[in-house]
Amino acid sequence: MWVRVLAGFLAVAALTQGEGEWKVTDVDRIVDLTSQVIKVQSTVTFENIGASEQNSVKIVLSEKEDAHLAYLQVQEDGSQGKLRYTKDKSANHEGFQVYKVELLKRVAKGGTLKLKITYRVTQSLKPLPTKIEQSEQQFVIYEGNAYFAAAYPVAKEKSTVKLPTGKLLSATTHNPSKQETERLTYGPYADQPAFNSKPINVHFENNAPFLVATVVERVIEISHWGNIAVEEYVELEHRGAELKGTFSRIDFQMDRRGRRQPAVQQWTTVLPATAKDIYYRDEIGNISTSGVRVRADSVDVEIKPRYPLFGGWRTSYVIGYNVPSYEYLYKKGNDYALRIRLLDHVMDNIVVEKLTTKIIIPELARNIKIVTPYTVDRRPDELKKTYLDVSGRTVLVVQKDNLVNDHIQTMTVSYEFTDWHMLYEPLYAVGFFLAFFLFVIFYVRLDFSMKTTNQ
Repeated sequence: MWVRVLAGFLAVAALTQGEGEWKVTDVDRIVDLTSQVIKVQSTVTFENIGASEQNSVKIVLSEKEDAHLAYLQVQEDGSQGKLRYTKDKSANHEGFQVYKVELLKRVAKGGTLKLKITYRVTQSLKPLPTKIEQSEQQFVIYEGNAYFAAAYPVAKEKSTVKLPTGKLLSATTHNPSKQETERLTYGPYADQPAFNSKPINVHFENNAPFLVATVVERVIEISHWGNIAVEEYVELEHRGAELKGTFSRIDFQMDRRGRRQPAVQQWTTVLPATAKDIYYRDEIGNISTSGVRVRADSVDVEIKPRYPLFGGWRTSYVIGYNVPSYEYLYKKGNDYALRIRLLDHVMDNIVVEKLTTKIIIPELARNIKIVTPYTVDRRPDELKKTYLDVSGRTVLVVQKDNLVNDHIQTMTVSYEFTDWHMLYEPLYAVGFFLAFFLFVIFYVRLDFSMKTTNQ
């Protein structure tokens, strides 16, 4: 009996000591609800109130946020480097998920630390009503917390909720709070305990494109002859309020709401500045209504599907292009390194449910390695044979779920390749045609005619 009591006391003491190492002195949190992706950025100042210097700190997300978390980044204020973090499995607080962040350097007793915490939450804004007519606006509801979730006591905090242009039907108030044009302010609040929570609901108009890429299959083929071919197959679904009733093309063309329509008529895909030989097609064929605009640092492809996308509607398409090898492929001796994006731009504020990226390596390459900017699921390598291939080309396959535009980052694929291997395929072709012509020369010199011999 006494052993259990002592063990419980020690556990509580350890937990209290862990949470008493820091104090949050100031929080400035911004919650952006202007698109389908919830974008949160918090600037948090910590003070080391422990008995010794500290090399780690804990941050907290609600369980609802963590369940739909797509991207999390923690940086020290004024630094571009990203801090490493892991889920703290020892912390058990109902309704919250705790992360342990490793600091770049130790913070002395009484010292302060300022962190910038950025994260993205997907598919958490729910349409309400769930079905609307063609002429109606789309309204969604946001469920959040008026307080900043923290593992330590908070001395002072303020939260700002940014809203898109449109009607605000309702919003939870929690004094002090303030409602302004396209903005809600909660706080400032003082002396809040750790893991404090005050649920809020915001019901507002949001006609931003709620397009979700259920599938993105990205194929990158490396050629040492000066070209890298990129092709993407994309399946899109509108996850906004579903269309109630029938669709009228006449009413749609007469609609003057412009961007305030919940239907999606077109979007822009940003390609690299050196992209060329661009093509865009669906299952039927090439879509000529789309256009290409060349800018100084990018090539913009304006994609217009054959029909507008309302809630619950789907479409799919293929987009491809070529880029020069010298932009992305680096060489030192027999060592090659490809630095290219693991995920590229599909459209602004897109949510990618499932990404599959395939990198086709030249035949006879060896010691193939891949370094990704974030954790991915490495699938078994595949083999592809194309013109004049003998053994086939190695295809690296990686997958990841729940991505946003913050995941548009560069990966590195390295391998060894001997330059004279590039001559294999031309020599195959030369050898084939040489053998063919020799055969023809030999064949035409043969005499297969039948002659009568005189006795």
